[in-house]
Amino acid sequence: MRAFLAVPVEEPALAEVRALLSSLREQIGGVRWTSDDSLHITVHFFGSVSGEDALRAVSLLRHIVSDTSSFAVTLDMLGEFPPRGGPRVLWAGPSGQVDSLDTFARATREALREDGFGVDERPFRPHCTLGRPRERWPAHSRDAWRRIAGGAFNAQFDATRLVLYESITKSSGAVHVPRMELPFTTS
Repeated sequence: MRAFLAVPVEEPALAEVRALLSSLREQIGGVRWTSDDSLHITVHFFGSVSGEDALRAVSLLRHIVSDTSSFAVTLDMLGEFPPRGGPRVLWAGPSGQVDSLDTFARATREALREDGFGVDERPFRPHCTLGRPRERWPAHSRDAWRRIAGGAFNAQFDATRLVLYESITKSSGAVHVPRMELPFTTS
């Protein structure tokens, strides 16, 4: 299965990001927008992994999650990857560092690496994917996105859990199905 670990976006930010997505869908064409029910910040992407290995990874991370207190996340910036050239991902994320999330992601990656899982070596860039522009993204759509991305956006939530998602590819786009979750400690 294709799987990843993520912190789901929660209320009240979830309603704000959903409203943003609704507005973006109306204003900007040529983008495969993310489903409203799968908004998250990826901590680790496994790619293809056996169900047994995914469960082993979650079990391995249980102590890290239980040692992590729930923490505040503010999504106050809209951006794109890569930052230059034609964007492949449009996202919402924190404009500054979220120490608790960064520390958690670093500990998660290190534990997975030590247990033999392949880990992305690039720096962790917390973000919630909003959409993926199509290959021939019209200039007027790109301009509309950049105009909106330059405006104000602020959505806050408390991260309360880590979720193992299975990513199922369908003709309408990927569907992310929660398979297991571990709660952070309540502050």
